[in-house]
Amino acid sequence: GDVCDLSSLAETLVGASGAIFVASASKGASPFDVDRDGAINVARACISSRVPRFVLVTSGGVSKPSSPIYKYNNLYGGLMQAKFEGEDGTRRLYAAQEESVQSDLGYTIIRPGGITDEPQLGVDYLELSQGESDVLVMLRPRLIAGTAHGSMCKFEGDFFR
Repeated sequence: GDVCDLSSLAETLVGASGAIFVASASKGASPFDVDRDGAINVARACISSRVPRFVLVTSGGVSKPSSPIYKYNNLYGGLMQAKFEGEDGTRRLYAAQEESVQSDLGYTIIRPGGITDEPQLGVDYLELSQGESDVLVMLRPRLIAGTAHGSMCKFEGDFFR
């Protein structure tokens, strides 16, 4: 389906055990159409299609509007603002559905500092934490593996299962 067209997503997601959103505006597309509205459309479709896990990949630094990297990336049509608004819309949708029904649906937001296809350098592990104390670049294969794993996990207390 097309993330910018909500009606195209429901059929695509029927029977899915998870969905991973890694789309971002490019080639003249608006970040507000793709990174904000597209993310919210996919979250909305996941909820209505009862997809158990939704993983939203945005960008490190989206919650730090005074940082140089935010300001630089936001020059591209408001990219960082759109990503943050997409996250915020996703959080609101899932909070609303949790209040209205007993639900086992959930979401995860991943904020890599960058995504690369370059050969791996340095250590061979990834630390996941809450907050944005450090920004790291993720290797594309590791990002894909991590988001796929995250889409199958359920958060219980302090642990992913």
